[in-house]
Amino acid sequence: MSTFTKQLIHTAAIALIAAACTQTDDGTPQGRAISFRPAAETRAAVGADKTGMEDFLVWGGYTGQQLFEGETVHPSGSYEGGTRYWVPGETFNFYAIHPKFSSESGVTTDVDMGNGTFTVTGFDASKTGTEAVDLMTASAPGLTEPQTVGLSFHHELARVNVTVKTENTVATVNGFKIYGVNYKGKLTKGTAAQWTDVTTCTAGNTPFSLQSSFTFNTTNGFEKSMLGDLLLIPDTDLTGAGIDIAYRYEGETVDRTSTVSLKTSTTTQWEAGKRYNYTLTIKGGTLTINVTVADWKEEDTSVSWG
Repeated sequence: MSTFTKQLIHTAAIALIAAACTQTDDGTPQGRAISFRPAAETRAAVGADKTGMEDFLVWGGYTGQQLFEGETVHPSGSYEGGTRYWVPGETFNFYAIHPKFSSESGVTTDVDMGNGTFTVTGFDASKTGTEAVDLMTASAPGLTEPQTVGLSFHHELARVNVTVKTENTVATVNGFKIYGVNYKGKLTKGTAAQWTDVTTCTAGNTPFSLQSSFTFNTTNGFEKSMLGDLLLIPDTDLTGAGIDIAYRYEGETVDRTSTVSLKTSTTTQWEAGKRYNYTLTIKGGTLTINVTVADWKEEDTSVSWG
């Protein structure tokens, strides 16, 4: 499945646009037509033409009547299955999950309209870089009249990036892998998010590894984001999460190897909606690590549609 190019949607909104009031065939009063118009404040991957925003799923309705049951909504705001309407005097609840997962992905999604609990089963975070999947949820309950409905999407994953640099020294990385991190699981989210049935990758079996050698030189500025963005399941304890790296300097015939822990004195866990940028610096045959933590949102690259 194609996802955001290095950048992922931070918030989105769904607007219910007014249309003429009408009646059902039996004369029951029926309110304004429900239609969707996404408006996103996002990182730069989603441009003015909405490039990068995928189909998402919407659940919605009122007591005793579910009008949207995992309905596919396109970035344009359109949906299939016939027009649905506001009903006067009823209280509406709306929920959404981004993105829509293909049937081949093995991921199933659902929302319990009774209590607004999200369930995402079989989620797999093993894709990296431009293919990484950004899982988000949003809700807007308790609406009693036609209005603009804001569905603010919240990231359910942590964004992790590891950059290696050599400080103006030519060197070649022949091996790089990340292990000991959670990458498969089931999300249940009501008042709080909980991950269960979690799978943790090992040093001997990890999807997060460099597939070919890479040489640092003047052309690439002596640094590289090794795997691009990783969008990973939050983890409350990074004990056992680490990096193995094998590298050699120009003229050397044997790799130097190092193991680095992703748990540091300042970063002991990964939280949903946070960005963790690790920098590994190779200098004089030693390797140092630094990590910065920030909110996912990047204010200076946001764009919105009215």
